[in-house]
Amino acid sequence: MKFFNCVDNYMDDEVCESYIKIYENNINQTYQYNNTNPLKLEPNKHSEQIQVNFNIASKLDNFEIVKREEGSFMDNHYDEGDDIAFIIYLNDNYIGGHTIIENETSIIPKKGRILVFSNSKLLHKVTEIEQGTRYVLAGWFVKQQQ
Repeated sequence: MKFFNCVDNYMDDEVCESYIKIYENNINQTYQYNNTNPLKLEPNKHSEQIQVNFNIASKLDNFEIVKREEGSFMDNHYDEGDDIAFIIYLNDNYIGGHTIIENETSIIPKKGRILVFSNSKLLHKVTEIEQGTRYVLAGWFVKQQQ
């Protein structure tokens, strides 16, 4: 099933800023992935609450803070092997970095906004960061084997 759901003010400013601080305080634990530097996180009350709030029966496979700097983007793709993903925009003081779904719908970054979508079935990309730095909290869920 293809779907996406976008909700504003899902995470308050203070919590968004705390995740950016966690990232910056652990920059030595980030890894290079394409043109980003993600920081892996352990599941926590926020990832668990997302599963409850959006009725996600799948298992959390990856949970991280992703930092994209100027010039960074991600081309159209499907996330093979995944079921559902979420993105929480931790800041919005940059230009670019929109999430585009099916080359039709542009999700404009807004601090605290969450996007939950079927990332293995919906073509999606991130437009180039033209100015500034974009931080998101992201998670990917895989279907549990029956």
